[in-house]
Amino acid sequence: MEALIMARTYNPTIILPNRTVPGPGMIDPNDRQYALRVLAEGDSWYSVGSIPTSNLLYGLGFADSTLLLNLAYPGDTIIHMSDIEQNHDLFGFLARPNYAIKWDAILLSGGGNDLIDAVQRIVLPAAASGQDPKLAASYIDTDVCAKVTQSIVSSYKTVVGIRDSVGGPNRGVPIIIHTYDYATPRDAPVSFAGLALPLGPWLYPVVKAFAGPLQLSIADLLIDTLATTLLSLDTASKSANALPAFHVVDTRGTLKRAKQGTSGDSNDWTNEIHPNHDGYSKLSSKLSPVINTLIGSK
Repeated sequence: MEALIMARTYNPTIILPNRTVPGPGMIDPNDRQYALRVLAEGDSWYSVGSIPTSNLLYGLGFADSTLLLNLAYPGDTIIHMSDIEQNHDLFGFLARPNYAIKWDAILLSGGGNDLIDAVQRIVLPAAASGQDPKLAASYIDTDVCAKVTQSIVSSYKTVVGIRDSVGGPNRGVPIIIHTYDYATPRDAPVSFAGLALPLGPWLYPVVKAFAGPLQLSIADLLIDTLATTLLSLDTASKSANALPAFHVVDTRGTLKRAKQGTSGDSNDWTNEIHPNHDGYSKLSSKLSPVINTLIGSK
C-alpha cells in the first residue's frame, strides 16, 4: 500500500463517550466543523486519562480536521471489546439503529493484554520434554498459546461482524489495527510521580529465572506469535483468517527496546510494556500514513 504524502497534517480532537451526550461543553460526533470522524477502541496504548498518560492516538496526523471518539480502556482485551453484552459503547456507535454514527475509519488496539493475561500459562517453567533447552520455543505451551491466539482471531471476527451489520452505517469502513513491539522483560512496573504502582511487571516474573538472553528470546517469540496472528487477519494476507476491509500495521522494530536490568524509563519505553512519549510518537508516525491512505481511497 502506497502511503499518502500530505503537505499538512491535523492532530485529532479526542473525546470520550461521556462528552457526546447533549449539554454544555459536549461535542456532537457529527459536528460538521470536522471533516473526518474516527472511532478508536482498545487498550492502554490508546487510552486517555489513564496511567500511563501518553498514548498512540495523540500523535496521529490526519489529512483534514478530525474528531476522534475514544472508547479505549487500560488493560482491556480484544475478547472483552468484542463482547456486545458488556461493551455497549462499541456496538452502539458502530451498529445500533438510530444511534450509530458513520465513521471514516475504525482504529483498534487489542490482543496484547489477551497474551499478557495468559503468559503464566503459556510459558513453561522448564523446557518441554525432549526439547532443546537453549531454544525459546521449548518453553512455550503450544496448546495454550494456540487457544489464546484463536480467541483473538475469533474476537476480531466478531467486531468485523458488528461493523458489517445488515443495514448498519459502517459496512466496509476500514478497520486499522497494529501489532506490538519488542518489550524487554524487566522489573519496571507502572509508576506515577516516581512511585511504583501495583501494575506490572508482567513478563519479568515469568521469565526472570532464565538466563538473560533466553528472557529476551522468549518474550520476542511471544510478540512474534501475536504479530503473526494479527497479520493473518489483514485483507491482503490471503490467509484463511483474512477479514474484509481489515488492515494490520506491523509495528515491530519501530521502537528502540529498553535495556535489560533497568527499572524505569529506558530508550522508547516508560515501563515494561508501555512506550514513553517518544515511543508513541514513532508508532503514530507509522500508522498515520496508512490510515490516511485508506481514508483517501474510500
